[in-house]
Amino acid sequence: MRIKNITWHDGDGSFRQTFEVYIDDYYRALLKRNFKKYRPQFFNRQKGKDGKCFEYSVDEIANKIWGSKYHI
Repeated sequence: MRIKNITWHDGDGSFRQTFEVYIDDYYRALLKRNFKKYRPQFFNRQKGKDGKCFEYSVDEIANKIWGSKYHI
């Protein structure tokens, strides 16, 4: 589950150029369909109670949408 850290390994960029406009929609639909607790906001910057901004780690997002302690 690495939606935050997509790394392209296609060399010439043809796959990326063809599908980069669709990949976010694909993952959002996949997560929404399979995880009741999925919220797109989990992938955005958050503001804590202390007023400081932070981002959830990949593990924290997985734990939130999975609904239990999940280790990658």
